[in-house]
This record gives sequence, structure tokens and C-alpha cells, in this order.
Amino acid sequence: MAGFEWQKLSSEMSIRCPFLLDVLLTVMDKSKEECIEIIPQLGLCYAILMQTRNKDLSLVQRLNTVLLTNGNAKKESKINILDMIGNHFSDSVVEAVKDEKKLQGTGDNWDMKIHVHDMRSTNQNQDLHYFASNLIVERVPCQNLSTTSPRRNISARSQILFFS
Repeated sequence: MAGFEWQKLSSEMSIRCPFLLDVLLTVMDKSKEECIEIIPQLGLCYAILMQTRNKDLSLVQRLNTVLLTNGNAKKESKINILDMIGNHFSDSVVEAVKDEKKLQGTGDNWDMKIHVHDMRSTNQNQDLHYFASNLIVERVPCQNLSTTSPRRNISARSQILFFS
């Protein structure tokens, strides 16, 4: 950890994954000449993606853990922010239901196991089980739309009909 440098990580990315570097620079709206000012951001993105590919590549994640731990980050603060966002969303859903709008919902499970490096009675493996949900409020009412099917096969019609 003591020999870690963002510049080395950036150089590795430019050699091993030049296409990924181009994609990230495009997303960040920067050129290769300007990448010196965003090396930590590039390195973090690269580290996250490569750690997903190979679990042994976790130095950046360990550095983040050390920084968050030494900075006294608490798990509760994250939960409070999520609760605050969730409560605000609940209000807008209640208003949509009062306005008799239709809702569509989706959901997905996310299960993750975190293995500790040095297991002790106070430091155990963790099983995390999350459920992500999404509610979509109908923006355009469609109750009064016609249910009559088309009279002709649209794909058999000449395209010129649509552009004239």
C-alpha cells in the first residue's frame, strides 16, 4: 500500500485497456492531454471494473476502506441518506395514487457475501441482502386510447407514405 501511485494505475490502464481509457475519457469529456487532472477518477473507475474481473485486484478498495475507517465514516450515515431519499419518494407515490395515476413496479434482489481477510469474533463474514425497487408513475393517461387494431400491415406499406 505504501508504494501506491495513481499515475502507475493510469499507466497500466493505458497499456492494458486503451479502449477502456478512451471510453472513460469520452464519458468524462476529457482528452488524453487533459487526463493528468483526472487521474484519481480514472484510476478509481478502472480499479472497480478490474476488481470485478479479478477479486485479487483490491488494493484501491482496501485504500478506500482505510480512508473511510480513519475518517470515522459510519454505516449509519449511509442508511440515513437512503431513508431520507426513500421517504421523499414515498410522498410522491402517495400523491400519484391520490391523483388516480397508474403505477408500474419492478424489483430485483442483490445478494452479496463479504469475506473478511482476518476473521475474529468482532470481524466476521457478512451476508448482505438488498432489494432494489422501482415505481414508475404513469405520465400519459391511456385509458381512452383506441383499442382498434390497424387496418393494414404497416411493414408492407411503402416508406414514402410516412415521409410525404
